[in-house]
Amino acid sequence: MKRYIIEIDAEKIFSYEAEGCGQNFHCRLMKPHGDKFYTAGEFLDYWAWFAEETADGKPDICFIYVEDERQTLERLKKDAPKLNNSTWEMLELKKFFTEYRDATLKENFRWEDGKIIFDDGRIFNLDGVANFILSDETEPAREQPKPKFRVKVYTPPVIQEEPPEEISNLEKDIPPLIDLPDEFKEKISVEDFQNYIEEQTGGQCDKVSFKR
Repeated sequence: MKRYIIEIDAEKIFSYEAEGCGQNFHCRLMKPHGDKFYTAGEFLDYWAWFAEETADGKPDICFIYVEDERQTLERLKKDAPKLNNSTWEMLELKKFFTEYRDATLKENFRWEDGKIIFDDGRIFNLDGVANFILSDETEPAREQPKPKFRVKVYTPPVIQEEPPEEISNLEKDIPPLIDLPDEFKEKISVEDFQNYIEEQTGGQCDKVSFKR
């Protein structure tokens, strides 16, 4: 089945023959009788020429027009031969506007309620003789993986407490400086205790003082 894009612009009918689909889509401007277009008033002549070009079957046609040319489209469709449903992809129409149409449009567009709306504000209507179907077969943009953040948690170093140094055997063997006899442990006076200390120090100290 052959596919065609027919655009109505300023009461002129431009015809494009499409080949391939999707990414492999391309088309060419047809030149009836050496001209680039038919005038809108030559509806019957246009379809007679079109029938000669598409004699091998019912073509799939996508009509493109601006709102001001809606009445021209209706008159053209009224005299059109019986045609198939029209099925097209967004990618194909994007390539048509950006690569093959004379007044190319480089801006992006979106599809909304049977209209192609370009970023610069220009709007083109889409239609078919039978049912018109526009699909978007382009792959959705892959979701970019979110960056992974590494959080470094500060951990204070573990300080091991060293056990207290053991008292050396030499220190253990040092006897107490004062070892009171048993008879003094019960009850002694301050004077007696001081005399005892002086006696034990054996003159090593100039003066021994003891306070309660």
